Amino acid sequence: AIRRERHAAVAAYVESSIQGATATLPAILAHHWREAGEPKRAIPHLLTAADAARRGWAKEPVVDLYTRALELADEDDLRRRIRLQRALALMELTDYTRAAEELQELLPELEGEDRLEALIALGQSYVWTERDTDTLETAAEAAALAVELRDEGAVAAALALESQGLAMRGAEGDLDR
Repeated sequence: AIRRERHAAVAAYVESSIQGATATLPAILAHHWREAGEPKRAIPHLLTAADAARRGWAKEPVVDLYTRALELADEDDLRRRIRLQRALALMELTDYTRAAEELQELLPELEGEDRLEALIALGQSYVWTERDTDTLETAAEAAALAVELRDEGAVAAALALESQGLAMRGAEGDLDR
């Protein structure tokens, strides 16, 4: 109990006294809030640290930080959001196979804009792993959802996926399409 109180005191002091957080500050705060027994206060700091690591192209720390946040999350919606962020980070960090696995597993739980974002990322991972049939199927689903959501940017992204899938496949008439 005393240890938790001390971790909470350190975290509260750091939060209130240090302005212009460095890249390591969120991870430090997350550690102290977690050890203080306050996971809900640790999660935002873990996500901030993961985002900083993501911008720095540090794949393993990114995955570790998102995983730690996921372990602390106790609400389904928050857990889905963290899993999506982790999968998108894997995509950005060129771990296409792992991103595809996580996105495939997560996709049935997503709706709306989150589902659309996941479909486009999944389609991109299929392009980079040379899975033409999967690319085309995902592009079609993404295009339909983008039209339904009236997201013109996503319609363009889905069409680009379709184009890449057709070019990869190279069957009769694909290049004309």
